[in-house]
Amino acid sequence: MWKDDVKLAITDYCSNFIDSTIGDGSDCWRFTGFYGCPESGCRRTSWNLLRALADRSQLPWLCSGDYNDIADPLEKVGGPLRCISLINGFCNALADANLNDIQAVGAFLSYTYREGTVQCSNERLDRACSNATWDARFPDAISSNLVAPVSNHTPLLIETVGTQVREANRRFRFDNSWLEDDELGEVVLMSWQQGLGLDFIQRKDQLVKRVQYWGKNRNRMRWLQKERIKKRLGEISFSALSDGPE
Repeated sequence: MWKDDVKLAITDYCSNFIDSTIGDGSDCWRFTGFYGCPESGCRRTSWNLLRALADRSQLPWLCSGDYNDIADPLEKVGGPLRCISLINGFCNALADANLNDIQAVGAFLSYTYREGTVQCSNERLDRACSNATWDARFPDAISSNLVAPVSNHTPLLIETVGTQVREANRRFRFDNSWLEDDELGEVVLMSWQQGLGLDFIQRKDQLVKRVQYWGKNRNRMRWLQKERIKKRLGEISFSALSDGPE
């Protein structure tokens, strides 16, 4: 439920977005809940919609939701590779709309496809983005994914005030358990190849960032899998007790 002191007005909506303003007068800013077209052939429609929404207002703008797109190959783990033209198209749309990712804390991957099967994959389809004026107004804003054992999407929490970016200055620590995952080698190779043309320090920093990004998501997904298994075992135990002899 809304707090009594929150003034929100819906300005426009359709099946792909809900546009609103929060506050009033000079204190007003804009929030858009966005849903991108899930079909790959309609992605251009979503990208152009983002551009059109950006042109509607000069207010500080927060745009969050299920974009049904990823902005980096590392934002998908498992399954077939996402077409690079789709990734580039989405990144170009965000740039044209002057939208940047809000600082994310914890694991980024928010969507699980066909969990428990050989086709299983995890992707960062849900994200929070903002323009420069919104960033200036909420410089400490962060986003994080909550746990949702009964859904294939994790809820996105956006905190705007009184927050501290807890991991910004934390030193990189390598988790030895990552060595058991063959995908680590692929991440390292991809990052090193993409760093061609950079000097050694820049290339190394990019590699560390990619490995850290991948590792946090891997650990988060393992934890979520354990939680879902625990929940399922609890349901089975309860069912067995309910069906047992009186």
